[in-house]
Amino acid sequence: MQITNPFGQFMIKYRPRAFSIKLMGGFQIDPLRPSLRKKFLKFTSSAFLFYSALLIPYTISKHAIAQESSRSIALLGIKFQNDHDSQEPTTDAERRRLEGLQERFENQINASGKFKIIHIPETIKTKIAEGQFMGECGGCEISYGKALGSDISAWIVVQKVSNLILNINLYMVDINSQKILLVQSVDIRGNTDESWTRGLNYLLTHHVLNNKK
Repeated sequence: MQITNPFGQFMIKYRPRAFSIKLMGGFQIDPLRPSLRKKFLKFTSSAFLFYSALLIPYTISKHAIAQESSRSIALLGIKFQNDHDSQEPTTDAERRRLEGLQERFENQINASGKFKIIHIPETIKTKIAEGQFMGECGGCEISYGKALGSDISAWIVVQKVSNLILNINLYMVDINSQKILLVQSVDIRGNTDESWTRGLNYLLTHHVLNNKK
């Protein structure tokens, strides 16, 4: 069965939504520009399909996540997209932050009691590392999810525009229905441990665990 990859044409710069919040210490998550939101909504109305004519409206994504409980999630990888790597090479601190994101994601998911994290064996980690990344691999997200016995495949892309402007993008796909459950993004200001942590916390709290305060 051939699975059509719905993410191949999705450019990270067309982020679905970002939410405006101001936190202590000057950290801020900015709203997505209306022009980009309009382009994204136009794109999702025609492009996100897995089978012949099956449309998956983005507007139901966070509700689908909220209604599911005690399901398993496999975090298949975290990618760092450094837009100016030749001028500002990726640092050891940024690599450590990527590892920290994975640990925090898995810990928060497990601690919530709403989902459980699937352990990924080293053999599958190696295959993932050697192949194309999620969203660019022709449906491997589904194949890996099935092999791991998980209900949901997830992956994260951190895009660094500069040391001031970064965004964290979270994707989730349901394995059984092969539907997109979640495509969400937050902009963060400042390339620090704190800004990365708060950005991920916002995504998980408001769009995965639905613990809005």
